[in-house]
Amino acid sequence: MVDHLYQEFSRLMSYLLEAKEQSLEITANEQCRKALLLAAASYFEDEITKIVTNWVAALKPHNQQVENWVQLTGIARCYHRWFKWERRDGRAFDGLLGTLFKDYMREQVQADAELEKAFRDFLEIGDSRNRLVHQNFGSFTLEKTTDEIYSLFQSAKRFPPFLAQKLNDFCNVQLAQE
Repeated sequence: MVDHLYQEFSRLMSYLLEAKEQSLEITANEQCRKALLLAAASYFEDEITKIVTNWVAALKPHNQQVENWVQLTGIARCYHRWFKWERRDGRAFDGLLGTLFKDYMREQVQADAELEKAFRDFLEIGDSRNRLVHQNFGSFTLEKTTDEIYSLFQSAKRFPPFLAQKLNDFCNVQLAQE
């Protein structure tokens, strides 16, 4: 959906530029950037919460009561508390799963420069989303262009599958050591 929005916004901006509708172009551009940022942030919230939900459901031995408790107390409407967005610090999430996982994730992210960038871009999207929705959406000035927001999104898309893989890898290593 984010890709589709970006393409539609690009077409709209081209049309308004071609039609020499400078005032409308400026207004549309401001709103398109905000909408694109919210769409990207929403995409990541949905992806990460699905990853965590699926990971909890797959833990063995499976316990439906524990899964329900985690869903209600740790996942539903809690995503924005998992990260320290304003500090662009994802270690808060890693720390929720303990020091071993936090250290493991730090190692994994630092070992891959592209992934480290994807992680930083993911956190920037979350931080920008929070500032946008909590600092008067209507008058908030978004510093990034539509292309820059889309570029952040494209980079950050590497983070959710990495997180899913590392949650599973870490648990498998821990189980093997028991």
